[in-house]
Amino acid sequence: MEHLGNPTNYKELDEPWVKLTMKKLDYQFEGWLTKYHTRLKQISKAEATFLRRDREQNPDQLARFRMTAKVHKNPWKMRPIVCCAGNWMNAWSKWLDYWFQKLKPFVKTFVKDLQQIIDEISQLVLPPNARLVTCDANSMYTTTLTRDTLFA
Repeated sequence: MEHLGNPTNYKELDEPWVKLTMKKLDYQFEGWLTKYHTRLKQISKAEATFLRRDREQNPDQLARFRMTAKVHKNPWKMRPIVCCAGNWMNAWSKWLDYWFQKLKPFVKTFVKDLQQIIDEISQLVLPPNARLVTCDANSMYTTTLTRDTLFA
């Protein structure tokens, strides 16, 4: 009931709607790939082959929800994970990740790891009453505003 069983946050979709939506996404993807590979030549032939191959091998496979337990919480909390393994969108997300990784150094809010934060904080000259405040986001997935919630 914490996630998928909670009708406040999730709605079960019927099969015809899902198939229609997947077909629409397939057409949009092909239009995008045609534009950037064929017309604008911004995606290489090898990349286009990589992206199309998964789509041809797994045209109807849908993403699935899985859960992970936050066992350090008492009681345990569950968090949903969208699993695209075996889905044609998996290749697309790998391709996007590859190119987005190249942009990280140019994003001012990017932090490589905890050591970077420690190194930068240790360089600061702060007054003795300075405080470091951290936070842990809670329920971001279920409270993210979507088009449906914005225009309801």
